[in-house]
Amino acid sequence: MKKFLLGLFALVIGCTAFATDVRGEAGNLKWLLRNGEMSIVGTTESKEELTSITVPATIEGKTVTKIFKSAFSACKNLVEVNLPDTITIIDQEAFDGCRSLTEIKLSKSLVTIGNKAFSDCSLTGIVIPSSVKTIGSAAFKCKTLLEITIQDAPVEIGKNAFNCLSLVSVDLGKKTVSIGESAFQNYPLESFEMPDSVKTIGKLAFKDAKKLRNIRLSKGLETIGDSAFSGCKNLESIEIPDSVKVLGKQAFASCVNLKTVKLGNSLKSIQMATFKGCSSIKEITIPDSVTVLESSTYDSCFAECENLEAIKFGKSVKAIPENLFSSCPKLKSIELSDSIKSIGNGAFANTAIETLIIPDSVTSIGNYAFSDCKQLQNVKLPASIKKVGVSAFAYCKSLNLTIPDSVKEIGKDAFLDVPNVNYNGNAEGSPWGARKINGT
Repeated sequence: MKKFLLGLFALVIGCTAFATDVRGEAGNLKWLLRNGEMSIVGTTESKEELTSITVPATIEGKTVTKIFKSAFSACKNLVEVNLPDTITIIDQEAFDGCRSLTEIKLSKSLVTIGNKAFSDCSLTGIVIPSSVKTIGSAAFKCKTLLEITIQDAPVEIGKNAFNCLSLVSVDLGKKTVSIGESAFQNYPLESFEMPDSVKTIGKLAFKDAKKLRNIRLSKGLETIGDSAFSGCKNLESIEIPDSVKVLGKQAFASCVNLKTVKLGNSLKSIQMATFKGCSSIKEITIPDSVTVLESSTYDSCFAECENLEAIKFGKSVKAIPENLFSSCPKLKSIELSDSIKSIGNGAFANTAIETLIIPDSVTSIGNYAFSDCKQLQNVKLPASIKKVGVSAFAYCKSLNLTIPDSVKEIGKDAFLDVPNVNYNGNAEGSPWGARKINGT
């Protein structure tokens, strides 16, 4: 009985919700009045025959405010659309697939453009009025779109909104708030001007924009999403504003011509593979705000930066993680800060480091940390060091190494093939592969 009553109650509520629906026709349009909102829901003509619509500002004394979901989708011969300035919502897929539609003037009162609202149309240009706040996913995914103008609208640009390969001009105005996921993926132009109002760039936003050479980021930018600019093969320089707090994974991965990078002073971390494969970067400075550099056994934020020669660490990095620069064979100059306490496994392995000053804040050097640094010559470890890991300096064939007595733990083959090691301490395992140990 209880289930019956609940079911009956749900049915009553459902019926009540649409009890105010009124439907009708006006010219070649179908309309719906629901809860006081007048919407255009379709056409009285067949979708194949419809060529023109003119939406009135009022119907039955009610202001027309909405073009309903899928109202004119797949009207392949629709060439003319006239909208009144009363329209505030163009719902999802409203004009999706209107392949003969080459132009449209949007309402001055428009607030929301739904997902795929004009996707797969033949629009060549679009002007977004200043009233618009939301542009939905794939809203203007049109192969023919050449020009985009946003009239100073505080708009959030949705996923794939302008993933258009024929663009020749983009003006985001002065108030655009965010650029969504893949919004300009495969962007075909050489430059992009971003207003200072933009706070967020979503993941994949400009991925594979292969012609992009120059971009000025918003001064108010806070977040750059994962892979936002990955694969931008002609991007030459980037300046991350001081307002940016989050720089996503692979954000600039495979930007092979990226030469100059200036990181902002609000960054807290540089995430995995952020600059992976940026083979033209020669030097980089880690700002004092950064506390974490992400790296793992198989990847790092600077993986495959093959021409990186110099790195300077900021004052907040406490640990250099494993394999951070192990795939940077030309790295020869490193400036370590006094904040660093540990150097991880393989952190600088296989690099071209010639000189090394380890600050007295460091207490441990990980396994293989400097292995195969064949050009490393003179190193004096500070008294703060307590542990030197397995093969830490193995195959450093030019090295003259001085180790303080404070070191109590030295890993197997720590100095394998090192020509000269000076050590007076009592750690077990001498000579740890060294050619010569002085003092023991």
